Amino acid sequence: MRIETIRLRMTTGSGNEMVCDHPAVRAALVGKSRREEKQEFCFDSLDLGLWRQGVQLVVERQGVRWLGQLIGLVGRSEVRQEWDCGTGEQPDWSELKRLLAACSIEEIKSKALRPCLLVHRKEEWWRLEYPDGSRLWLCEARGQLEWLGEEGVTEPFHELVVQHVAGSRLRFLQTVLALGRQGGACLEPLSPAARGLARLDPGPVTAMALERVVWEDGERAIGGLAKAGAGRIAGMLDQLAALLYGPEQACLEAVCNLERAVSGLRRLIGWFAEWMPERMHRDMDNELIWLAGEIRPACVGVDLRQVTLPGMRRHFPEVVHLAEAEERARQEGGASVQRAREAVDSFRFARLWIGLATWLSSEEGVKAALRDSEAGVRVRQQATVDEQAQTLLRPLIKPLKSAWAGWGRNVPVTLEELRELLVWAEALEDALGLCGGCCEERRASGWHEGVTVVAGAARAVVALEEERQLWQRLAADWSGQPVAALFRGWQGARLEGAWQDWERAWASFSCHLA
Repeated sequence: MRIETIRLRMTTGSGNEMVCDHPAVRAALVGKSRREEKQEFCFDSLDLGLWRQGVQLVVERQGVRWLGQLIGLVGRSEVRQEWDCGTGEQPDWSELKRLLAACSIEEIKSKALRPCLLVHRKEEWWRLEYPDGSRLWLCEARGQLEWLGEEGVTEPFHELVVQHVAGSRLRFLQTVLALGRQGGACLEPLSPAARGLARLDPGPVTAMALERVVWEDGERAIGGLAKAGAGRIAGMLDQLAALLYGPEQACLEAVCNLERAVSGLRRLIGWFAEWMPERMHRDMDNELIWLAGEIRPACVGVDLRQVTLPGMRRHFPEVVHLAEAEERARQEGGASVQRAREAVDSFRFARLWIGLATWLSSEEGVKAALRDSEAGVRVRQQATVDEQAQTLLRPLIKPLKSAWAGWGRNVPVTLEELRELLVWAEALEDALGLCGGCCEERRASGWHEGVTVVAGAARAVVALEEERQLWQRLAADWSGQPVAALFRGWQGARLEGAWQDWERAWASFSCHLA
């Protein structure tokens, strides 16, 4: 049975203080805490052949006995194997070949294996049992990572691990949030061993973000929305791992992916706003707006660094200041990525993430929508899926129809109007993607294709305009230089083309709205 786990990086205090200072958690304690001390060795080849396939080979010394663990993610399949590695001076690898083959992992010769990381840890465990039958384990772990190939290089760690053994997921998440609030803790997407290996090679880090909550599809799924929401929330934790521990390119991609996840979650809670307490919806939306504001500048910087300026340099290699502009953009991009890191590596982000997860599992979340909404009634009555789709899509189509009535087919709009329309277009694009199969196939396909083109054209205009504004700030002292005029012409031509694409897309989509 898979035990769901959330890790919190401790910034102040101790686990004992956090447990004892919270009345509800203290009341659920069963028996005395248990203390353990462990040494874990991570084995791999010189080229980190196992780690690069997404798995860790961790061997723990228990007295005279070695206990081996193979942990990781291969494709979409989770790997978690444990076996006895004997009692000799070195682990016995005789069983490893069979386990690697069974998990479709390329074999690493046992002679090539060497210890590359040592994890010293002291743990204190508490058992919690709540009156509703929920059972949890809490573990405070302190210790240090020691890289065995780099003499004297160590790093301390201090974390609280919460494991959901049985009962209510809501209780599990509420406990995590309560403990995190006590210590101002941050979400930690990777185990200490994975963080240590990521320092040796950050490439595979996104595949190792395993310690996340996974919801089952079932009674809470309404038109695929709950499942999509759970996927986005889990995806945020994957991007957190890449942003904190991945290589530079992975960090840049993670920032952009995280922004898309945040936008999608804003749309998701917007769909359910009617069945959410007003304050809950307002607080969640405000926090997602805060997070989007911290992340968006990094995304704009990525486009300027990786698309616009390299394109200009290829076409105009002789122009002075272009190399300097690229360097300024690189420095600004690095600073904005760092701000994004600081935003997600905070208790505020942890509170938001756990709050979203709690909402999906709570009676005030998706279950309430199933119970109270028209769509929920129809689900229980086995009404046609086309009716369910219409219930979801009708409020999203209405704003676009209003825009069409105001602008007509070919009337250009302002940038601010376009931003507003983009919000609704992306929401409709999302909804059609989720429940397009519920509608009559040809009609849904036409709508989905049309709104996807409209949203893409609007995104392109908004992104180019934001790049232009960033350039004006970076190159404020170059107003009289040829490079400034060159950028205005280059970006102006791209913006003009993007606006034309938008007008064509809108004119084509207008026939659906009509």
